[in-house]
Amino acid sequence: MSSGNLLAAGAQGDEVAARQKGDRRWRRIGEATERRPWPIIVGSVLLLVGLSAGIATTGFGLSQAETFRTKAESVDGLQTISASFPAGVVSPVVIITNRADSDAVAAKAETVPGVSEVVPGERTASLTELNVVINAEPDTAESYATIRDLRAAIVEADTNAVVGGAVATNP
Repeated sequence: MSSGNLLAAGAQGDEVAARQKGDRRWRRIGEATERRPWPIIVGSVLLLVGLSAGIATTGFGLSQAETFRTKAESVDGLQTISASFPAGVVSPVVIITNRADSDAVAAKAETVPGVSEVVPGERTASLTELNVVINAEPDTAESYATIRDLRAAIVEADTNAVVGGAVATNP
C-alpha cells in the first residue's frame, strides 16, 4: 500500500471511530429516555418554557417610520403631514357596509376614541365605502387599538360590516 492509501485508510478509520463514539452517546441517551421517559419530558418542557419566557413581553411590530434602516424622505413627509393633519391621513381605514346601514355605521365609527373623521366614499346599489382617518401613526400599538375599538363599535350598527385598509390588515 502506498503512503497516500495508508493516510486515507487512517482518516477513514478515525472517522468511523468518531461516528461510533457519537452513536454510542446517542444510544445511551435513547436508552435512558426509554427507561425513564417522564423526567426527560418534564425537563424538556421546563427548558422550552424557560427559553420562551420573555416572548410574552417582546414587541414584534415596527411602525412604518421605523422600518427604514437609513433616512427616508417618506418618513420626513409623514412627519410633515402629521404636524398639520392626523397621522392616519396617509393610510386611511376603510369600512365596507350595507348602504342602508351606512349612516348608522358612520355615526358609530365617529364615537370611537382615536377616530379623527369618517368620510363617505364610493357607493354601489347595495354597499357603501367609508374612509376613516385615525389620529395614530399607521402600524403602531395605538392604531391597532383604534382598529379593534372600531371593529367592536360598528358591529352594533351592521353585523356584516368589515374594516379593511393597509393598517387594518396588520393587528
